[in-house]
Amino acid sequence: MGTVQTTAKSPKSIKIGSVAALYSTDSGGSFTNVGLGDGFAFTEEMTPLDSAPDNGIAPDILRGLANQTATITGNLWEYDLTKLNAIRGGIDILSSVASSLVEGAEQTVASGDWAYNIPIILSGQNQSGAIPTINSVTGGTDGAIVLLTDYTTLQQPDGNWAIVIIDSATLTTEAQAFVIDTDYTPSASKTLTTGGLSSMTPIWWRFINYVADIADAVDAAANAGISTDDAIYRRTTYDFYSCTVNGGDAQTFKNKDDTSPEVPYVLSLMAEIDTDRATLGDQLKSIKFDIVLQSSVTP
Repeated sequence: MGTVQTTAKSPKSIKIGSVAALYSTDSGGSFTNVGLGDGFAFTEEMTPLDSAPDNGIAPDILRGLANQTATITGNLWEYDLTKLNAIRGGIDILSSVASSLVEGAEQTVASGDWAYNIPIILSGQNQSGAIPTINSVTGGTDGAIVLLTDYTTLQQPDGNWAIVIIDSATLTTEAQAFVIDTDYTPSASKTLTTGGLSSMTPIWWRFINYVADIADAVDAAANAGISTDDAIYRRTTYDFYSCTVNGGDAQTFKNKDDTSPEVPYVLSLMAEIDTDRATLGDQLKSIKFDIVLQSSVTP
């Protein structure tokens, strides 16, 4: 048996498992979750200055970095053309054909699957991009709630519409299910074409790692709204401010009897220095650690 060389010094900082992956097309104003995937990773690359005089030692001003980037990779299981169109930054054309009107569609959002001020994406979307007709939003405990009083509507960066339930005087608890009744005209088909466009608009990429834990007295003292023994997530958020696709679409199809039959979109992004950000030292990426209540987050 080996000898223990040390003990954990910052055990709360240990990362476990995978990440949620999200992107923003409005400089971090709002984010869209790409859904299921695997193999998510990033690697920071540094290109050092390489000045060396023949007859001496280079001064300190010629030491440091010539460039700093990061490569982001992963496999997106959900081959969503709308999201891929956004991620690829404008080098494709997304088109769709409308189907027929769907009336009175009911979407049930279970207790625990929603929280105040968190968007709930409507399951039915209009092909035109217009907001679906919301006939009613009804809580299992509080009954029908009212637009602009108890909930608002919000269009996501990917064009999809959502509702956001507000902690209003009408709402008495988050521990209830909601039924959303809508009318909408979906797409009968979507097509993503590419070739001939060259200008790409950068996106903001985000990874979030959640580690479930129970708050201790130190956590409670340092975080307003959290008490000892609360169920929490120790959350680490990785933000890359300016990313463009640097690898083309590639799919490897599987044997019909493969035990892992998913065929993902292979993602590769290059994060570069965003010179529009004013603060030097905060132009490529950031890593933020915080603590949130499990009840306030829907990963």
